[in-house]
Amino acid sequence: RNVRLDQLTKDGIELQNHQTLQELNIFDNGHTLISRICITIIDDQCDLSTDILVCEFWSIRDVLDTYLSSSRREKHERATLSLDENILDLQSSVYHEKIENGTKLKYFVGKYSVLVYDSEIQSSFGSYGNNNNMNGGDQPCQEIEVLDNQTIVEIQQEYARITRKPFMKNDKLLSNERHLPENVPLFKLRIKDNEPLIIEREQQQKPAQYICAECGAIVSLRPQDAVQCRECFMNVVYKKRTARVCQYNCR
Repeated sequence: RNVRLDQLTKDGIELQNHQTLQELNIFDNGHTLISRICITIIDDQCDLSTDILVCEFWSIRDVLDTYLSSSRREKHERATLSLDENILDLQSSVYHEKIENGTKLKYFVGKYSVLVYDSEIQSSFGSYGNNNNMNGGDQPCQEIEVLDNQTIVEIQQEYARITRKPFMKNDKLLSNERHLPENVPLFKLRIKDNEPLIIEREQQQKPAQYICAECGAIVSLRPQDAVQCRECFMNVVYKKRTARVCQYNCR
C-alpha cells in the first residue's frame, strides 16, 4: 500500500524537501531515514496506555503536548515523562534521549491545587461566576491538593473534612457554570492547576428567566417550580437568550 511520508529525519535532524542526497552526504547503501515512530505513554496513576506517533527531531515537550492533545487531557506544570525511571528534560529531543520505535514512556502528574468557593459565603462578596472576580484575592476560598485520578466526590469529602461543613445530597460542584459529575476522575473532566470550583448549595440555586409564550411576561423558575406563568397561568415558556459572550471549541 502507499504510505505518505510527511517528514523525514536523519540522525535526529529534520530533512527539508529541497535537500539532495549529496547535501546529506548519502553516497552509498546503508543509510536510514526515519519518518515517524510509534511510542506508548503509560499513566499508571490513571491506568491509561496511549500510542502516539512522534518524530525523532521533536522535543520532549512536543511529545508531551501531542500526548495531552490525543488523550484530551489538561496540561499541568508538574507533569513529567520518564524513561527507565529517569525524568526526561522537556528541552531535549527524542533522538538524544534514544527513544526508538516501540519505546514506553511513563507519564506522571503529582499533586496540584484546586480552589473551592462556597456559594453561601460568596453571596456576601458579590458575584462569583467570573473567574477574574474569583482570582481577585478578596474572596475566601479553600485550596485543596488533588491527584488526577481522584473524583469530585473525594474533593467534596476533603472540603467537608477541612471546613467541617458537609455536602448535602443536592449540593453540586461547578466549573465554568457546568455541573461536574461526582464519580468521574479529574483527568477526564480536564481540571487545570488552580481551577476555581464553586459549590452550588441547593438553597442557593438561582432561578432561570423564561418568557411566557402567551403573554410575554418574564417568569422566574427554579428547578423544583411548576412551569406556569404567574400572569396568565399559561404553562408554556421559552428560555431567554443569553446576553453573555459564548465561545465553543470544536474537535
